[in-house]
Amino acid sequence: MQQREKLTNRVAERLASGLRWDAEIPGFGLRVLRSGRKVWVLKYWTRAGRQGWITLGTFPAQSAEDARILARDARKAVEQGRDPSAERRAARAVARQAAGNLAGKLIEPYAMALRTRPSLRGGGFVSERHVQNELSNLRHALAELDAGSLPVANIGPEHVAALLRRHAGRPATARARFGALSRFLEWCREERLIRANPAEAITARQRPKPPPPRNRVVPLADLAALWRAAAGLSPTYADFLRILIALPVRRGEAARMDWRDLDLARGEWHLPGAITKNGDPHRLALPPIALRILRDRHKAAGHPAEGLVFPPARGKVLGAWTATRAKLAALSGVSAWSYHDFRRSFASIMAERGVPEPVADAVLNHRQSATRSGVLGVYQHARRWPEQRAAMLAWGRALEQAIRQAGGATAPPQDPAPGGPRQKKGAAGGRDLPRRNPQEGPQHVQNRRQPLS
Repeated sequence: MQQREKLTNRVAERLASGLRWDAEIPGFGLRVLRSGRKVWVLKYWTRAGRQGWITLGTFPAQSAEDARILARDARKAVEQGRDPSAERRAARAVARQAAGNLAGKLIEPYAMALRTRPSLRGGGFVSERHVQNELSNLRHALAELDAGSLPVANIGPEHVAALLRRHAGRPATARARFGALSRFLEWCREERLIRANPAEAITARQRPKPPPPRNRVVPLADLAALWRAAAGLSPTYADFLRILIALPVRRGEAARMDWRDLDLARGEWHLPGAITKNGDPHRLALPPIALRILRDRHKAAGHPAEGLVFPPARGKVLGAWTATRAKLAALSGVSAWSYHDFRRSFASIMAERGVPEPVADAVLNHRQSATRSGVLGVYQHARRWPEQRAAMLAWGRALEQAIRQAGGATAPPQDPAPGGPRQKKGAAGGRDLPRRNPQEGPQHVQNRRQPLS
């Protein structure tokens, strides 16, 4: 009987020959080839009783821990009735049988192969979001070169160079297109569809450089101007823009804000990992300036238990970001900004006001080990919730003060009744005043303009 033990990096290092099975994961092992290469493997049996083998990478390029994650994922696939080995063979067969190996016809088998690639972060396979982003850039690159109908073997260095020239003034786009095309061509080489990757002929000097890091910080005065100018947008977009200013979250996270994740009584938003960039659940304190907007929207919507806080007129989530930004820039006179700048502005402005960097990192839902180095990055993962809440309350007060100084109101605009009048600016100091609906009584109007808490 073959020896079994838990496969670790240390075990892999000392294994000189043969095949060693893992003691914990059935069928997971490490095989040493005659050439000396060490390959992680998984042996399994399908529901139909067929034996299958798949490779999970080589050691030391693939660590024992990462190989174990892939092995568990593959075994889950087997338990679901799938055959990982057959799926890989099918992807290769589809690739080789694609008519004339046309570049456009190879996108589908390439997508299948992409989904089986190990993730470079945290183990497991790459995310579907990464796959779709990669395929989108690849499709754009092939379309821009009119190369989708070309045999992939006919794509040469001149095509890649033409792609770079096309985006010479857009370094971020050039880098994304070049990277996606280069990785696709490298897969074609691995599948023996082409002899060499033409992207490798592009010299380091010619390759697109990483775009300069964004360092724009929007001053409080400009944030106040944007807040006031939001009154010129539709009520949903006005509230959404103001929430982005009040809460340092990503645009996509705010667009997917759901009533079931909000605790308006406690003033907290519990973001599920499904909508955060790093996949980690996150708790965010809501300052009064944001709570007023959310409570008014909740009341206007009939106090729903779930559903999007900012439902779009069409589509799954709110969109039209570019057009909205352009309109807001014209209304406010503040043009040099992006939505993501609001997060950076929070971190920078609050750092000047004494908020420690780890606390700001926690509010922004940055993984602590990613922003710290050495022993601190390994051992210190405290979330410091009381300090997070204090930082958010201080941020809310700073915004309210800036908006008051700019002559604006911090209370959110009210959605007009269907067919009713929209907001208009009051004559006194440019203050945004809600216009009274003829059906409302004096008391209702008074409630809509509550003093700041």
